Amino acid sequence: MASKQAERKNAPQTPAAGRIGQTKYGYFDLSRDEYVVTNPATPVKDYFTYLFNDKYCAIVSHTGRGTAFVGDDPSMRSILEWWSKLGRESRTYGRNIFISEEVDGKTRLICPLFQPALDKDFDEWESRLGLGYVKIRAVKNDIEANITFFVPTAEPCEIWRICLRDLSGKKRKLNLLCSIDPTLGAKRLACESPSLNFLRYFVSADRPEVEGHKLLGLRIEKKGEWWDGDPDLSSFFFLTGAQRFDGSRRRFFGDMCQRIPQAAIHGCTNSEEGGDSICAALQAPVEIAANGEAVHLCLVGSLDLQGHNNQLLPRDPAQWRQDILTRYLGKAGLDNACKELEATRTRWKELVHGHQVHIETPVPQIDAFFNTWNKYQIYITNRVSRCISDEHEGSGGMGFRDKAQDIDGLIPFNPERAREYLMTMVTVGVLRRDGSCVPGWSSVRGPYDYDNERVFRDHSSGWLQRSFSNYIKETGDLDVLFEGVQYSPKADNVCKDPSWINKDQEQKTVLEALLKQITYCWRERLTDADKHGLIPFRDWNDALDKVGERSESVWISLAYVGSITLMRELIELLIKKGKDGSVLYLRASDKKETLVPYKEVLKDLEFKAKEMVACLMKHAWEENHGFIQGFREDGTRFGSREDVVHSTDPKKDGKRGRKFLMPLAWGVLTLAPYIDEDKIKQLCDSIMSIDTKYGLPLLAPGYDPLAPGTKEDQDKIGRIALFQDGDKENAAIFVHACLMAARAFYVARRGDDAFDVVRKITP
Repeated sequence: MASKQAERKNAPQTPAAGRIGQTKYGYFDLSRDEYVVTNPATPVKDYFTYLFNDKYCAIVSHTGRGTAFVGDDPSMRSILEWWSKLGRESRTYGRNIFISEEVDGKTRLICPLFQPALDKDFDEWESRLGLGYVKIRAVKNDIEANITFFVPTAEPCEIWRICLRDLSGKKRKLNLLCSIDPTLGAKRLACESPSLNFLRYFVSADRPEVEGHKLLGLRIEKKGEWWDGDPDLSSFFFLTGAQRFDGSRRRFFGDMCQRIPQAAIHGCTNSEEGGDSICAALQAPVEIAANGEAVHLCLVGSLDLQGHNNQLLPRDPAQWRQDILTRYLGKAGLDNACKELEATRTRWKELVHGHQVHIETPVPQIDAFFNTWNKYQIYITNRVSRCISDEHEGSGGMGFRDKAQDIDGLIPFNPERAREYLMTMVTVGVLRRDGSCVPGWSSVRGPYDYDNERVFRDHSSGWLQRSFSNYIKETGDLDVLFEGVQYSPKADNVCKDPSWINKDQEQKTVLEALLKQITYCWRERLTDADKHGLIPFRDWNDALDKVGERSESVWISLAYVGSITLMRELIELLIKKGKDGSVLYLRASDKKETLVPYKEVLKDLEFKAKEMVACLMKHAWEENHGFIQGFREDGTRFGSREDVVHSTDPKKDGKRGRKFLMPLAWGVLTLAPYIDEDKIKQLCDSIMSIDTKYGLPLLAPGYDPLAPGTKEDQDKIGRIALFQDGDKENAAIFVHACLMAARAFYVARRGDDAFDVVRKITP
């Protein structure tokens, strides 16, 4: 046996020439577009990827952990993993697979998905995170397990292909146990409660007939709603060859709630459950001939019965289950699953590589990242936005600014899909008639609009102008500016002064909506005697949440100038292409919107840009420092060399939070046409002064949460002052912000600095 194990360990591996980024935990396999994890015990956190189609999304780690949900809202979860910042030891696992075998009266267990309490001595183990799939291979006790997770191209479900092979040359009798932690919506309870016993969840046996053969599976349903607005879902869980099941979490794990389920040792008990803590587990006997193999399929799926997000129309869930089960668990089920896996892989290869956007640099890691993984990541973020990850429990839906930035990344290699996303943004109801915007939306709850007591007016002029400009520059499609938009139905309720709005002449076009956002920010400027003519605080950095409602943001004011520049370019292009005309617009000298000729709009935009630039340079610029971060409500500066905050380090006392990356980078990105080369150089040099060997932090030096005056700092800055130095918005290295800085260096013609920024943050 030892010789066989040695022989297997010496089997051909990925050629070293095809590997990059080698660490003691894994490497990138360029030949297969995969990241290969060779040690399951990765430090602190698992490595996650997203497997999805337009209806269903499964978040799967290198050990099979994770959650899943329907549509675009994590409140529509079908698989639950308790969200916890405490790490692996505090979690359920979402998915699990156990293989058991009776040997000399004792049960030997293998968990190919890796249970730290059980499996620490695999003969071989690896996980391959590919484009649209995760493959895990584990060898122990002369049993080779190959598990592939993937989401089909169309159906709202996920498929586990489980292949068990004998390596001993002997006949084997095994038991295969597959389980999930199911949930149906109730996102808040699922993330906050240690038990689901007061949710009306029911897990019952499901025995449909497929092509004359009886199957055994589980049906998961929810009777009634606990939280208003929770979606109505129906889920199923099936395993080919299953003969036993458990729906009771207590019966599955045992009375002592051991980490290793008692059902993995003693077998399932055929328990159903309703109202108490639930699970979904299926057990199948497996017989393998000497040196043979057995293949089983496991299916998990959910149907949104309310028909959100282009789901299947509401109908009998039993018939819906029957259609999918017939395809994958019928006589041709294994073949259909293999074909669907290949179709999924082909689809992702075409999406990622089927175009001409390809880079070559002196650094292979950068080439691999941008030619493959960054594109895949862009598809992921466009599909799920920031709604859920292993780091965040997920509040649901799409964020306005997040989605706009995600679309920017998609434009170069899939402009058609980018256009669809852009049109969704302007027709889903997140734009308000006064030029402000709703912070986000989901297909379940619609726009996240609020009443007068909680009005979000953030980021309204910083993103859509850039996204539409980038799309038009890539495609030449000026007609998109004349597509129709849909304003939020609550727009009139939240507008502080609607007297300037001219509903009678509204054209409701993209061009009109983009200019309304320019108008909105112009009207929002703080021009009182004790203010500086900048836009009130709605900064990119959310953790600056205590600077006051009438504080002023340098970053949003810079972004405003950039948006004006982009709108001027688009209108000039319309005139150049013979599409001259007029648009509903509020000039600085007018009191009400009127139809204004394009050339007059250009003059007014130029005036507004110059006014804002003058305010920025007069009040927010510090020589040999660059732009400050902003002004608190009381008028004091922060993110400035004049700012004084507390520190436990006497050498840094009073010097915390003096430079913020975003206003420095965006000063270059937006004001390059308005300021001289010396000031561009000062901004770039100031950025480089906070650089580290790992990349650019959001600010430097970070705030000190342990200093005696921290409460005072937090009260005048925000929760950012309570984070550990180097964590989250308090001086962490954000890849997002680093790439903005890289682009700023590119605009400043400092290509080496731009490349260095990218190199440091590339895996």
